[in-house]
Amino acid sequence: MRRWAHTAVAYDGAMYICGGCNEKGANFKEVMQFGFNTYQWAVLKEVNNVHPSPRDSHASFAHKNKLYLFGGTSSNTRLNDLWEFNIDKRMYLHCAAHPQ
Repeated sequence: MRRWAHTAVAYDGAMYICGGCNEKGANFKEVMQFGFNTYQWAVLKEVNNVHPSPRDSHASFAHKNKLYLFGGTSSNTRLNDLWEFNIDKRMYLHCAAHPQ
């Protein structure tokens, strides 16, 4: 499926694709991992069923085996939240909303 307005972060031998949307305007919530050594894709499903809203046009980065997602849009709603995804534990943590 085609995807755009996602983020792609390279970290520790892999690329992580977060969010984005498709040609119908539907937003994605999953994190996908592409292994540079294996050339294999995997969907990293959260284990605790806690996750951010599906989103596009956000920012993300990696630090100490965690991915961070900030802001973006979801169904034309502007988001202002920060989420942490632990790559090893596959768990999200809602960090905070940015002060207005």
